[in-house]
Amino acid sequence: MKKSSFMRLCALMLVLYICNKAFAAFGDNNLAPIASPSLIVEKGETNAQGKFACVNYGGNAIKSFHYRLSIDGKVLEEKEVKLAQPIAPTDTKELLVNVPTLKELGDYKVTCEITKVNGQPNTTTFSESSLNMVVLSKKPKCRVVFEDYTATWCQYCPRATAIMEYMSKKHPDDFIGIAIHSRDQMGIENYYGTGSPVRGYPTIWASRYSQIKDYTGEDAYDDAKNRGAVMDIEVQAEWDVRKTTISVQSFTTFRRSLSNARYALAYVIVEDGMQGRSWLRPIISMVVMNMRTKTVN
Repeated sequence: MKKSSFMRLCALMLVLYICNKAFAAFGDNNLAPIASPSLIVEKGETNAQGKFACVNYGGNAIKSFHYRLSIDGKVLEEKEVKLAQPIAPTDTKELLVNVPTLKELGDYKVTCEITKVNGQPNTTTFSESSLNMVVLSKKPKCRVVFEDYTATWCQYCPRATAIMEYMSKKHPDDFIGIAIHSRDQMGIENYYGTGSPVRGYPTIWASRYSQIKDYTGEDAYDDAKNRGAVMDIEVQAEWDVRKTTISVQSFTTFRRSLSNARYALAYVIVEDGMQGRSWLRPIISMVVMNMRTKTVN
């Protein structure tokens, strides 16, 4: 064997060895938990649950697994889970774990470790995952904003309209839908959006974090709700007597202390049920006043 061929073979064997160590050779009993982004609970809240997605990286269908739950290193419970519907290879199962009622404000780390799969040791390298839990005096209300970049000339845009209508009916209390028209009678060309170019129509952004890729928007909605909010904001608005100016008052309350907290408030005026032959937009001036911010732990 030539020296160069031998060296390439050695390099290949080394790569395979590293992969074997990193991924536990994709063993038959291999289940990895993945924590949700965060968990926000109120002081004294009962029945709070943490969420983990358990991914089957192994070759066997998983019928049962054993996990250990801890907070800041203190073990809370160990439990055997028997599944009525096995987790097929490459599939995912959601695991909801109960967290105790806490009376002290602050940050906690909730760790889930899967120790056994199908009665055998869990062979994955990534057998545990931790989510950050924050205990606050009051949980902020998280509303999810969908921004639909659309136009009347766009033949594909009705599918995005259907998503917006579906979400507004499915989540009437915490969903906000905004349609931003371009190059038509209702066009708003200077709308300040995500900072990312809209490469095609329709395009829907969820809370200026992710684009909608499915047919309902539920995944992006759930993702935004899981991330939660760190502040509450209340808005009061009213017209003047001549109906030409809207006065706005906003009250922002941070529910936790943040270092170097950078944020901005953006206002948009929306109208439902618009109709008319001319589609002329009235000129509206908006006065923003009395922006009040405070932090409450």
